[in-house]
Amino acid sequence: MKNSFFVFLGSLMIIAAAVLYFFKIPITAKASGAASSSWSQKLQLEYVNTLLAKGLSAQAALSLKEYIDKNPGDAKTQAGLCYRLGTIFMDLSLYENALAFFYKAELLDRQAEFIPRMNELIVEALEKAGLGQQADYELSSRTSITEQKAPSDTVVAQIAKREITMSEIDKEISGLPEGMSEAFSGPEGKLRYIKEYVAREVLHDRAKKLGLDKSTKVRQAVEDFKKQVVLQQLLVAEMAPALKISPQDVEMYYKANMDKYAIPPAVKVSYMVIPDPAKKDEAMNSLSQGHGYRIDGWIVKGQTSIGEISDAAGAIDALIRQEKRSMSEPIKIKDTFYVFSIDDKRQERLLSFDEVKKRAESEYRRQKQEELLNSLLTKVLESKDVKILYQIDSENEKTKH
Repeated sequence: MKNSFFVFLGSLMIIAAAVLYFFKIPITAKASGAASSSWSQKLQLEYVNTLLAKGLSAQAALSLKEYIDKNPGDAKTQAGLCYRLGTIFMDLSLYENALAFFYKAELLDRQAEFIPRMNELIVEALEKAGLGQQADYELSSRTSITEQKAPSDTVVAQIAKREITMSEIDKEISGLPEGMSEAFSGPEGKLRYIKEYVAREVLHDRAKKLGLDKSTKVRQAVEDFKKQVVLQQLLVAEMAPALKISPQDVEMYYKANMDKYAIPPAVKVSYMVIPDPAKKDEAMNSLSQGHGYRIDGWIVKGQTSIGEISDAAGAIDALIRQEKRSMSEPIKIKDTFYVFSIDDKRQERLLSFDEVKKRAESEYRRQKQEELLNSLLTKVLESKDVKILYQIDSENEKTKH
């Protein structure tokens, strides 16, 4: 009797489970349908954005992956979503996951606008995932900036599979400031620049593989540099009309600043140290025979040292007044007496206008630029839209307290 009761109870439980199961299916389906209609694709993507904005990148990645799996759209849209998910995984340092979605995005849309940036991220992800050899290959095949060389162009260096041509080097040198470009003229100068250029490119590639070019500091520096370049272009455009300089302007500037173009007097000397002025004759005799310490190079008026002898401005003035091949009287510098031999002398000479024409033009142009820039800045600050609220007096008061 007892056993029959348990059999009966078991049967009831099975029947109840079956009833619940069959009644549950339509209820669940109905609830799911309601959720589907309210939880639209737009809301799902907004949810991903919200999670990212709140710093919940891991949760955002899971939600976006779920969205991609459940909402197969057109290839271009899917590619964009896969790329975005890859960038989130990059931020999470999940580099293998990032690579998986980058490669999927590439297969879905090889012409997407984000491809150049994604190529860089692929190289970075491979490097950080410890796949250095693959990163080198990808860097060479994806981010090489080598231009198509002309049939007659000469390859002057190679970095892995990348060829660096003479036209590339010439273009780089021509873009340098005038003074710098001249330093790399001629075969030896060109070879020196090629070595420097190749070394810089190798180091730059290494930095890119480590993702250093994406750091906040580097991005800020790039933005600052871009701002400076844009500002420079604006200033050039603003000042160009007033920077027209005639040969007469340059000559007038030269005449007004002749002291800048004078070669100062100078001497070449030898010297001996003496214990006291009474020993000067012995020192002079030794110097006349070519003994003593000889100073290499010219001692120019205005200098303050003679070789290793410091605080010698007064002594230099006295020596420049000496005649060539003469001996000085004992000169006391600090606590030591010296006798000098004037081995050679160069008189002061004014450089002619023809000798310094380019230099004078450059200096005059720079002076004009500074004047125009100061004038432009003054006008900008006087604009009705500009207010300088900082005051020195108020700041000094804060410092006192």
